[in-house]
Amino acid sequence: MRHMLAVVLAFLILAGAGFQVLAGESAGGYYDLGVFAYADGEHQEAEGYFKKALDAEPGNPVYLHYLGRVYLETGQYVSAKEKLEAARGKDPNLSGLNYDLGLLYYKIERYDMASEHFSVAADQDPDNVLAAYYGGICFYHQKRYGEAGPLFEEAADKSPSLKVNATYYAGVCNYHSGHISGAEEKFTYVKENADSPNDKENAEKWLDILSQEEVQKPWTID
Repeated sequence: MRHMLAVVLAFLILAGAGFQVLAGESAGGYYDLGVFAYADGEHQEAEGYFKKALDAEPGNPVYLHYLGRVYLETGQYVSAKEKLEAARGKDPNLSGLNYDLGLLYYKIERYDMASEHFSVAADQDPDNVLAAYYGGICFYHQKRYGEAGPLFEEAADKSPSLKVNATYYAGVCNYHSGHISGAEEKFTYVKENADSPNDKENAEKWLDILSQEEVQKPWTID
């Protein structure tokens, strides 16, 4: 009888271990399907797959992150915050997570939170030009020009497509930070290289402001 009980117990243990393996494989399979659906823009399908992956492996930070990304893409910001912050609680160094948290807080206009996450994302991945650019935008909204300027300059140096726009903002930041010669250099570049007539006009207006201030400076001193 004891031998029979031992056999049954061993069978149950092995069966349980096998079930856990199958559950893990199922979670990974659902995750893979979710990634493919997400890449194809099929957000509703992706949401379903990531939820099934989390049912099989609750608390997995990668699955939480991707489900949060789905909610972020579809404008469900409360749900996105819940999942992305849960993922951060499990693994704060998860690749791409700080950038997505930055985007989330940027979209809900929490620029203080967004700027911090974008700064971390830019440090973690120096090739992520958008992290530097959006970080600059968020610091700019807070009038933290000394912190915004270097991020705009970094984005301008690394991205030809962002160079004119980022240089313009860097010029504004230089002006507000008291670096007038740096501001003049930035606005001159925009004036000479911008494709948009509006960008050229804005740069010219700033250059006019700078030239007027230079003329008025002796009178101000007197």
